[in-house]
Amino acid sequence: MGSYEARIEEMSRVVHASLGDEPFEIVATQDSGAVVYADGRFLRLELTEDGPSLTDLDVETFDAASLYAFMEREAGVVADLFLRGSVKSAVARLENLVPAVPLPSGATAKIEALIAAPRPWRRLFEARRDYIVGFIGEDAEALEEGRLRPNFGKLYDGSIEEGKLDNYEDRVSEGLGIVLDRLGQIRDEVGSALASATDALSESTEPIAALFSRFADDLYADLFALHESASHATEAVDDIGTRGKLCDTLAEGLYDREVASRFVVVVADKMVEAS
Repeated sequence: MGSYEARIEEMSRVVHASLGDEPFEIVATQDSGAVVYADGRFLRLELTEDGPSLTDLDVETFDAASLYAFMEREAGVVADLFLRGSVKSAVARLENLVPAVPLPSGATAKIEALIAAPRPWRRLFEARRDYIVGFIGEDAEALEEGRLRPNFGKLYDGSIEEGKLDNYEDRVSEGLGIVLDRLGQIRDEVGSALASATDALSESTEPIAALFSRFADDLYADLFALHESASHATEAVDDIGTRGKLCDTLAEGLYDREVASRFVVVVADKMVEAS
């Protein structure tokens, strides 16, 4: 039937006749037409007896903001296919997904990826945030009052001359020390709460107990991994601007984890008392 190049050239001539001088790109060719990208839209070119026709084609597109949602959705499909035994389909889908996953580069980017990862504890926390905050009562108010906030934006947004950044070295080191200490503290608190409630959780036949156990276990794993990665990053990074960004990134991700950790501690204490 001819080479791909000849087919693309043929489709290009037809599209050019329809669009004139408007720039376009042939995305795919088919026996009866092609898919074209022009002026920010996808179009379907159909070759009919009455001549060529171009119509809008509804195509799902992704940018940096929506790519993560696409990856999360596709990962769920892959997992479902595996669980149903459709291994070949799952592998094929996974092979298409992996190249789309952006690889974080740099210490701060890796920490950001860990903080934003859609972990099971995070999904439950977001769904029941109001209940969790209400459940821990006055503790939630105390956590809000002591909440750490980003404080070093001027160190990495270009507001301060590079030669003057060294003046902030001690402040950044102090900030990193504080956020790492608090992260390590809530990790240990969740670990201790889980250990104390082990018997109560194992004896309970209530579905809510199993749900709480999964929530707490995943939160502990998240806190452990984040603290370990952040500690390594703090030691590896010596650029003041990057260290300031790392501190702000950790501070932003800490609050929800402190609230979730306090919830785990309060629930575990109540379970131990009840048993």
